[in-house]
Parts: sequence; C-alpha cells; structure tokens
Amino acid sequence: MFVKLYYKIRNWKWFYDPATRDLFIWLLVHANREEEYFRGVLIKRGQRATSYGHMAAELGFSIDQMRRAEKNLKSTGEITVKIYPKFQVITVVCFDKYQATPRQKPKQPPGNPQASPNNNESIENIEKEERIKSPADAGMPSAETSGEPEPPIGSPEWYAAHENDEWEDDE
Repeated sequence: MFVKLYYKIRNWKWFYDPATRDLFIWLLVHANREEEYFRGVLIKRGQRATSYGHMAAELGFSIDQMRRAEKNLKSTGEITVKIYPKFQVITVVCFDKYQATPRQKPKQPPGNPQASPNNNESIENIEKEERIKSPADAGMPSAETSGEPEPPIGSPEWYAAHENDEWEDDE
C-alpha cells in the first residue's frame, strides 16, 4: 500500500509547519481504507477515529500542538472533525486524491470471449488518453488559459482543478 504525495505539496500553506504537515500525512497513512465500526460508530473510508492524546503520542508533539495542527487543517478545508464523548472522527476531505482505490481488471463483455484490451480500438483509446496531459491538451480551459486565478494550493477547489493532473518526480 502507498499514499500519493504530489511534488507540489512543497507549495502547500502548511508544508513548513511540522506539526500540521506531520498530522496531515499521519492521517493519510492511518485513515480507514474500508468501512468499519469503532465503539459503535461507523468509520468510513478516509476517516480516522482518534484523540489528541493518541495523535500527540504517535507523532511526538504536545496535545496543544495537535489541537493547533487540527485547527489549521480544518481552516483550509483539508479535514473535517466530528466530536464524540471519548474520541473524534477526522475525515480527510480529498482522501481519494491521495489514496486511490485498487484497480480492477476490465471485465469481458458477456458472450464475447475474443474481446480483449488488445484490439485496435482499445489501443487507440489508451494512446489518446496518454497523450492528454493537461486540460489544455484536452481542449478544456485551465487557470492559465482562461485568465482565472489559480485557487490556493491545498484548498478543495485546487484539488478539484487538479484531479486529473499527472505529476512527475524531480528524480
């Protein structure tokens, strides 16, 4: 299992705030991958049942630092929090942007055992999809081409605008 961290995270508002950055990455790594119950409460994919004390102990920060880090992440829309009497449930708002669901094998159409992704039409579609690297390549306006300002990095609007971007490593 792995978690995606986009290279542009370096430009994120909280990147140089160690407690906030570490809490966010900790949430990405520890959030549920599938639904399960915790103390009678359904915890969904992308959520984590925890407490300030638990987060502080795991990350090596004080409880006050965890409260501030959580407040920071809530203020910019990265997480939401629901409080229960002895714990809280934190939801990573754009969890699926960082942790994609496992890929499933394409299903064969019923009654056509000869069909496979190797036919010419499938290859052409795949090649076309691979050539589209940016909204401009697809004929869609982007912030650069439409004259609209880029939303703040890390905001839900930024993630929505960049959901189909392909990121490259510097290596």
